[in-house]
Amino acid sequence: MIQSTLLLQAQYNKVANKAMFEKFRDLETQGKKEILYRDCGLYYKSIIKTAEHNICVSIGLFLDKLSEYAQTKPSKLDKLISNLEPNFSIRESIVNDLWQFSTLQEEVDSAIIEIINNMDDFDKVEKLVLGENLSFNKTRTHFILALLNHSTHHRGQIAGALDIAGIENDFNGMLGI
Repeated sequence: MIQSTLLLQAQYNKVANKAMFEKFRDLETQGKKEILYRDCGLYYKSIIKTAEHNICVSIGLFLDKLSEYAQTKPSKLDKLISNLEPNFSIRESIVNDLWQFSTLQEEVDSAIIEIINNMDDFDKVEKLVLGENLSFNKTRTHFILALLNHSTHHRGQIAGALDIAGIENDFNGMLGI
């Protein structure tokens, strides 16, 4: 039951992220790409920097760690990790190319699903260390839920920023999966 619930949430994230990046590419096609890159008052300033933060957390903090719990590592894990810069950002050439950025997001979402499919013992407690003074002891389930919830949180911020800019969007729809 836990695995199927996590898979549903991960599949929803993949569908919602795909819809979000389709909206981004639509804006580019309409000559409105600048909306994504301007400071709109979000914590990470712009819509695109918020999307970048979201994917950096997925790759840098969770994918590598979660893959340790899976019976096999995702096939593209090393490639995904290679997209991170030392300052915990994505290469600028990717962030500025919405097709590359959306492809990277889809690959990350697929890797998360692959990890969940290849994991067992979701109740096992693991330790996640974030820096010298911050660590968490949680079940594997809790770490996966934290990752997926993080993505939903930032997608909500992006949806709100698009709403304020007058850009219609809808990244909802878990029940349709």
